[in-house]
Amino acid sequence: YLLELLSNSLIWRIFWDNIEFLGSDLVAAAILAFALAYTGREAWLRRRWSLLVIFPLINTALVWTDPAHHLVRYHARLDTSAAFPSLVYGFGSWMLINVIYGMTIIMLALGLLIQQYLMRSHQRYRRQALGVVIGVSGPLIGSMLTMLNLVPIPDMTALDISPITFTLFNPFLMWGLFRQQLLDLAPIARAHVFESMTDG
Repeated sequence: YLLELLSNSLIWRIFWDNIEFLGSDLVAAAILAFALAYTGREAWLRRRWSLLVIFPLINTALVWTDPAHHLVRYHARLDTSAAFPSLVYGFGSWMLINVIYGMTIIMLALGLLIQQYLMRSHQRYRRQALGVVIGVSGPLIGSMLTMLNLVPIPDMTALDISPITFTLFNPFLMWGLFRQQLLDLAPIARAHVFESMTDG
């Protein structure tokens, strides 16, 4: 997104915007895959992993071929009336599907993580899940504010703040992952070990 903001031409802005679509699709799929693995649903993930890949592939194809059909964006232009020039365009019909898909994936992941938080009595596991829930909420909040034109920065209503909120909420995610040893001490792995022990 920074490269998009630093580009002076419409063509390069659209190019970097296309790259952003790929990144946001991968992040959404990765967050759901993480939530499934963290909550002990690896079997579902192994059987249906292709469902997480199909949509990003279709979306990538449509984004990069958009000049031929305008399903993603139309009337793309540089808006110079704000504090800095920004890429502005109308949302095509596919963009609505893309937004609904992304929000659904993130909310499903958040639901799984919140359920994990509520189910665990051990304080460390609750802190792990809480850090990840807060960290994952950042992109969702930023995307919703951007899509609803509720950017809380004067003269910058065209600014996409989802990368900014993702960056601001990342410390919570890192706290859950590293400080609370999420990668070393996952509750599902611990529960599996205790359930499979034959001796008291």
